[in-house]
Amino acid sequence: MLMSKRYLWLILSITAFFVAALAPSSFAQGVRLEGIVKDASQAVIPGVTVTATNEGTNISTTSVSNDSGYYVFVTLVPGTYTLTSELQGFKRYVNKGIVLQVGASVTINIVLETGEINNEVVVSAAAP
Repeated sequence: MLMSKRYLWLILSITAFFVAALAPSSFAQGVRLEGIVKDASQAVIPGVTVTATNEGTNISTTSVSNDSGYYVFVTLVPGTYTLTSELQGFKRYVNKGIVLQVGASVTINIVLETGEINNEVVVSAAAP
């Protein structure tokens, strides 16, 4: 019985060590992408669907701008992304080639132009 308690304690100690050692590196991998959605007159636009798509994996994550026009993605994997946003009455916004690096916090403000949603405003700018 005494041997099994020591064995259990050893396993728990090793497990705790690995959890502590690996946890900071897994949290550091996340990338934050945020911004404010506005119209051409600089008025904030709530309720805009904003999608970040990893160009390498084609995995998409969606956010919706709040009452202040603010959107945020807090756990993106580092990589190159395409950011799109759309709302009825506005042209679809597309920003390709956004490079998100480990530990980065990137702000990309979006300006939507009035028009049909099937029209696009394409932006090509890489974030640092």
